[in-house]
Amino acid sequence: MKAILLTTDNQKKHIDIKSIRDLISRICSDFYKSPMEIINLQNNSCLIIDEEGKFKELEYNELATIISHEQNAILPSDFISGNAILINDIDEFDMLPH
Repeated sequence: MKAILLTTDNQKKHIDIKSIRDLISRICSDFYKSPMEIINLQNNSCLIIDEEGKFKELEYNELATIISHEQNAILPSDFISGNAILINDIDEFDMLPH
């Protein structure tokens, strides 16, 4: 599955995700694997983030925050911390092996 990694240093990297485990490893860079949070966006797309990014004091992700605000997916006062993965087809995401 093709996706876009949105990094905390404002880079967009096209990546290939082969499984849920692969997805988690790209979001959670530390040894403690946090649960993922799915932020539903318009047009059958979503953002996958580290649910505990703010708690772990990960860096602010400007690109992911802007996308979420533009689509009213998070509150205006909320923000995204840590890397995020933009999935353009949530149906493909649902079919990923674990």
